Amino acid sequence: MEEQVLELLESLHAKVDCIQSQMGECTIPAQEWFSVEQVAKELGKSPFTVRERWCNGRRIVAEKDVHSGRWKIPRDEFIRLKNGGGLLPIAG
Repeated sequence: MEEQVLELLESLHAKVDCIQSQMGECTIPAQEWFSVEQVAKELGKSPFTVRERWCNGRRIVAEKDVHSGRWKIPRDEFIRLKNGGGLLPIAG
C-alpha cells in the first residue's frame, strides 16, 4: 500500500512539474530514481520488457531497492535511454 502511495505521489509530482513548466511537452521529472513502470511508459515499452529483459538481463543500469525488492533505474540511465541510448551488450 505504501509503495502505491509513493508511486502515486511521484506521478502527481511529475504532472505538477509539467504544468509549472508551461511547455508543450513534459520534461523529465526531477527525481533520482525511476520505476520500471515509469521507464516503460516513457519509452513505449511494456513493464515486462524493462523488468525482465532489460533489468534482469543486465541490459541497462538498474538496482534492486533493498526495501521493496523492486528494480529502480537511476536518472542518468533513464536520460540516456530517453535520448536514444542503446542497450548494454549481453554479458557472457
